[in-house]
Amino acid sequence: MVAGVVGASAIALYFGLGMPGMDHGDPRSSMDHGSSATLQTQVAIRRGEVALLGPASFAARTGTNAVLLNVHVPFEGDIEGTQLSIPFDSIADQASLLPADLDTPLLVYCRSGRMSAIAAAELVRIGYRNVSDLDGGMLAWEKSGRVLGTSRNGPVP
Repeated sequence: MVAGVVGASAIALYFGLGMPGMDHGDPRSSMDHGSSATLQTQVAIRRGEVALLGPASFAARTGTNAVLLNVHVPFEGDIEGTQLSIPFDSIADQASLLPADLDTPLLVYCRSGRMSAIAAAELVRIGYRNVSDLDGGMLAWEKSGRVLGTSRNGPVP
């Protein structure tokens, strides 16, 4: 009977996530069924472990005690004030670069939101408790009228 309960739970999770792999209008939902990282992302967001923020809310949190983390590869610009750049798929390998305090607010972004969603889920998996992801990434940031820098020296005039 235990196998039936586990199977039913897995099915409920699958459908509760909006059937991962199906395109529901959200670029994060177009997932490969074999990718556990993207499933982790969906679960982390649904559980409220990762805050998905629009550009205005994300901008309001920059300049605070939060650490701004660019996870996009290859480099395509930075949001002003970015303190760290770690490739989205190297978060665990480069965890020593991250704050030691697991309650430090982390503001994660990439170009479109896909890589940052994966990185945000990984940050939660390794123990961070205050992770926010820029919904739509730098594309949404720019669309909202905000400026990006094209080099690590700050924004372009």
